[in-house]
Amino acid sequence: MKKLIISAIVVLVTLSAAAQQKGLYLTVGGSLGANNFSYTLDNDNKSIPQLGFGGSLGLQYFFTRHWGLGTSVGLSYYNSKGDYSNSWQNDPAHYLFNGMHDDDPGPLGDDYKNYNLMLNLDNWTETQKGYFLEVPLMLMYQTKWGAAEKVGMYFGIGAKVQIPIISQEYEVKNNSQLSVSAYYPTPDMTLPDPNGPDVSSHGYGTSTKTGLKGDMNLKTGFAATGELGFLFSLSQRVDLTLGAYLDYGLTDIKDGSKASEGYLIEPENGSKTIQPSAYVGDNLAYNGYVNSSATDEVNLFGLGGKVGLRIKLGKIEKKEKVETVAAEPAKPEKYPYSLWVLDSLTRTPLLTQVSINCTNCPKTDAQTFYSSEKDMTALDLYPNNTYNVAINKMGFPIYSTQVTTTPEQKSMILLMPLHPRVSGTIKNSQNKVLPNVNIQVQGNNGANYSAVTDNNGNFAIPSIATGANYTITAAKTGYVTDTMHLEIPSAPDKLQPSYVVMNLDSTGMQLRPVKKIIMSATVLFDFDKSDLRTEAKIEIRNIIPMLNENPNIQISVDGHTDARGTAKYNQSLSERRANSVRDYMIEQGIDPSRIKAHGYGFTRLLNKCKPKVQCTEEEHQENRRVEFLFNEK
Repeated sequence: MKKLIISAIVVLVTLSAAAQQKGLYLTVGGSLGANNFSYTLDNDNKSIPQLGFGGSLGLQYFFTRHWGLGTSVGLSYYNSKGDYSNSWQNDPAHYLFNGMHDDDPGPLGDDYKNYNLMLNLDNWTETQKGYFLEVPLMLMYQTKWGAAEKVGMYFGIGAKVQIPIISQEYEVKNNSQLSVSAYYPTPDMTLPDPNGPDVSSHGYGTSTKTGLKGDMNLKTGFAATGELGFLFSLSQRVDLTLGAYLDYGLTDIKDGSKASEGYLIEPENGSKTIQPSAYVGDNLAYNGYVNSSATDEVNLFGLGGKVGLRIKLGKIEKKEKVETVAAEPAKPEKYPYSLWVLDSLTRTPLLTQVSINCTNCPKTDAQTFYSSEKDMTALDLYPNNTYNVAINKMGFPIYSTQVTTTPEQKSMILLMPLHPRVSGTIKNSQNKVLPNVNIQVQGNNGANYSAVTDNNGNFAIPSIATGANYTITAAKTGYVTDTMHLEIPSAPDKLQPSYVVMNLDSTGMQLRPVKKIIMSATVLFDFDKSDLRTEAKIEIRNIIPMLNENPNIQISVDGHTDARGTAKYNQSLSERRANSVRDYMIEQGIDPSRIKAHGYGFTRLLNKCKPKVQCTEEEHQENRRVEFLFNEK
């Protein structure tokens, strides 16, 4: 039931082809390809596909010009073969020969009456053939090209039900060999013939098996399927289709409930009393791969080509002729227009430079002029066209927009947003420019701008909103972050085209190096180690630019530990860690004379966690640190 539900969900089958019209169609088609009973034998050999074929008759209904549904009834022939070469010794999964006995033990006596048989298959090839009734439910898509729609493509995906009918047979090929021998569990004995060997086994010869055939026990299965191909219109009603198909079995079609207890070879009629000469093959029953445990699962698989016809039923849709009427070219006639450039805040006229050009006018139309601060500006423009407009005012960013002219609307009002420029230069306490300083400008109106100083310490924000108070923050690793405030008014008569901030003067701002940096030892070192970790080197390298920018700064690297362990050990550990940091800073180009390294063990604790005092891990962590102290000469 579960498989039926899954199949019902995915049931979308292939598309044969489609004339690009809505309505009902009759389909007929044939296929040729590798149709296979797909399985794997327990000797790891896989089935080999053989040539198969099929045919179908169906109906399809297209509810749009591209999409449709349909079904059909088809008959497909599947054909495959499998090779087996293996020896079996009392393996109950393959044959039923245990405790065999001979009614007449002959000269060997009762000790050689009971025996077990051993079989060997060599060059053993079995073929499987069968017919299946296939019924798909289809979702289809197709398209055609060109005005005449003579050629197109189609594709589809889906599923189908496959019902075994007519015959499902297996047959062993000629030259397949079966060897039989008997194994006697009694100790080795000398045969009555004084020239005979000591034996515990006896061979019954080899037989070339022919004519072994029978029915396979199969059940209904489900398969996913798909097609891709081309279609060609033979007439308004008939299409020729040519494509490829792929069928992939989703369920096991092997009917294990009807298998002969899983045995591939067994005595006929269950007999256990047979003369040895008969075991060459005359009295052995062969059940076939599919009916035995030689295969675990069997699926249907098909891959090949398909050709078919599609016939439209009912009324043929007629295509309407669409006559193209050439549009009259637009007359290159201009109309008078008036242009106003106003301040967006005060709505007063502005004296600005205006550049205007048309993108789709009958003739090139580009003009540059100055708008008036007292009156409108008169222009002659083409109606029903789009003009690009750029407005330029000294000290303000260029403002661009587009306007569309109409014969009815003869005046254009452009509102110029007045946004000044903010710029500055950042320096250190020695009046040296600082590159790579992060600048943040945040306004009480929610506006937020950012910039980074260049190699000359300069930054610029080309346009900033008016009518707000701004906080400007400058930040750089190794320096004390500094801020200042800037007010941008809203009244045009109070605005400046550009605001220069952060100059080195009494009202400006400069960045000074930090006095101390504390890093957790767990960031720098592994437990009980003094070698710098990779991330520790990255942290230290962040400080190097500040030291290079301020060559007058002296550095003290102080190592500290928590109060656990002996004072002597912690003193040594803190010194080793401080020297590791100093050595790495020297590798980065810092003059050794500028760096002093000290170890203080747990003599400079930051909290109460003295020896033998109970503290949390977080409190101990606070004391495990490396301090960088910076002092100017």
